[in-house]
Amino acid sequence: MKYLGFLLLWLLTGFTLFAQNESAMLKGRVTDENNIPLEFVSVSVKGETQGTKTNNAGEFVLMVSANRTVQIVFTYVGFESKIINKRIENGETYNLTVSINRNTRQKDGVTITDKSKRNEAGNIAINPKKYYEMPSTVQGIEGLLKIFLSNNNELTSQYNVRGGNFDENLVYINDFEVYRPFLVRSGQQEGLSIINPDLVSGVNFSTGGFQSKYGDKMSSVLDITYKRPKEFAGSVSLSMLGLAAHLEGTAIRKRLSYMIGARQKSNQYLLQSQQTKGIYNPTFTDIQAYLNYQFDTDWQVDVFANYARNRFDFQPENSTQSFGLINKAFQLRMFYDGAETDKFDSRYGGVSITHTPNQKQHSN
Repeated sequence: MKYLGFLLLWLLTGFTLFAQNESAMLKGRVTDENNIPLEFVSVSVKGETQGTKTNNAGEFVLMVSANRTVQIVFTYVGFESKIINKRIENGETYNLTVSINRNTRQKDGVTITDKSKRNEAGNIAINPKKYYEMPSTVQGIEGLLKIFLSNNNELTSQYNVRGGNFDENLVYINDFEVYRPFLVRSGQQEGLSIINPDLVSGVNFSTGGFQSKYGDKMSSVLDITYKRPKEFAGSVSLSMLGLAAHLEGTAIRKRLSYMIGARQKSNQYLLQSQQTKGIYNPTFTDIQAYLNYQFDTDWQVDVFANYARNRFDFQPENSTQSFGLINKAFQLRMFYDGAETDKFDSRYGGVSITHTPNQKQHSN
């Protein structure tokens, strides 16, 4: 029985070696449709593990099973796969030239049209409805502008464009030029921006190359368009930083449209994290109104009014600052006595009359 096992093992080994010796050599060259050799084309036998790749001349050498039909598969990225059936006798060397085609498809032409609003070079149209999604303490329209501009103080609505100061940035609300007041200090003492985002319907911001109608300032133009309501509506919003509410509607057979908005803001909870500890009590409030009366198709009058009341009370207690090096650190602790009280009120109003010529007057 022992000798029978050795005999079977010898016969199985001999059969395997005999089967392995039944092989043939396949040599060839792979090109594209323009007879240009292709490098790194994968050449393999379908259903088997052996395979190879072409060299920089497009040539390859592959050992295949002899005395039976095998499927030679040629694959390459960007080209159509190709399969060739071939039967080669034992010990034979067969030369093959293969051409594969690029995998391209002709499609109809595509026309790309820019539908964004660009009245002039450098103008950016901003969606005002996105202001509440910005993670900014300033909120409002100025918070949206921080996407395009850099600002080192997150508590201020002021911004710099191409090195200019805030007074060189023009602001218009329905063609009313807004003159920004000289605040006591920019930052924690700064009040609300004059732009009420609940009343805005369109925002255009230009960082240069704007029309001469805006004036001769050199930095930027923020052109705000307030809504002209068609029906009665309103809104109320409340947060840890304050509240806002507005009403809008029409009257006098829809010739008169009006909007009234009120806001209140307090940075008290934000200021608790400042280095200078104490009692912060900031209160900023404003009331704004915009009226439009349409006499006829040619004449209309607009009235814009704004009142802002800014109060900032601060009783500092102590402040701690650290400085120095790792091996020599120092800490300065200061104590304060007294208080800071800032009061600032601003009032703004404007009236405009607009005449729009009809087609007959324009042609004359």
